[in-house]
Amino acid sequence: NLFIIHINSNSYNTSTSYTYDGSSWTSTPALQVDRRLCQMLGTQALALMAGGGTTPPTTGITASEEWDGSNWSVAGVMNTARYGMFTGGTQTQAVCAGGTGPSPGYDDTEEYNGTSWTTVTNMPANQGNGTSGADLQTDMYCVAGGPGNLTTSLVYDGTNWTSGTSLSGDGRRGCGGAMATSSSAGFVTCGETATVNPVSITEEWDGTSFSSSTACPTATRDQANGDNGTGAAGLVVGGYNTAITNNVFEFTGSGIIETRTITAS
Repeated sequence: NLFIIHINSNSYNTSTSYTYDGSSWTSTPALQVDRRLCQMLGTQALALMAGGGTTPPTTGITASEEWDGSNWSVAGVMNTARYGMFTGGTQTQAVCAGGTGPSPGYDDTEEYNGTSWTTVTNMPANQGNGTSGADLQTDMYCVAGGPGNLTTSLVYDGTNWTSGTSLSGDGRRGCGGAMATSSSAGFVTCGETATVNPVSITEEWDGTSFSSSTACPTATRDQANGDNGTGAAGLVVGGYNTAITNNVFEFTGSGIIETRTITAS
């Protein structure tokens, strides 16, 4: 599982990174480029960081970086500058779709082969700032997000996009969680709805349908996630409540939102 997390701080854009071993955090070398609302995918030994934004005002960037287990290095430049995208796959077979910045939404989709990004089939509509985290470039499940506060989901099979199952409750954006594939366990938590910002609501995905699950202990939005998490094991880090938080929660599935709460400085 990937537990290399870029945590936003009160300075908006940071280059700090950490690894998590299931119980404690270890500081690791800084990113090459300060950023926020970026996306991570891959494994703890071979990861890819893509996009993100600069603030203020928030403007999307195209920079991506590779992690070799010890250091970050400059990777291929994305074709579309954006933040809050959906991402999935591995360091050498990655996919990035949607997002915002400064446009209210993008439908652009790109694949990464370990060297460069290539434009592929666009999403059916602009969408971003939701939950994904696919293990495979050929099965990325993108749930909720904006513009607006969506309940809808989309599946990318490596070539085409199809509609997936909608959330059972309110639409949301800025949510966390993990969706390993479109047919395996996952979860969506927190974010903001049309009427409440932020929320603690959690929905669990069993591979067929969404259902209400135990609420996150703290309502937050725009968290960092440990990619490759599932409905049986996922990590939600930081985010924003009335201020930037450093809360960490583990989700273990079957209606359990946490096994511990960890405060990391």
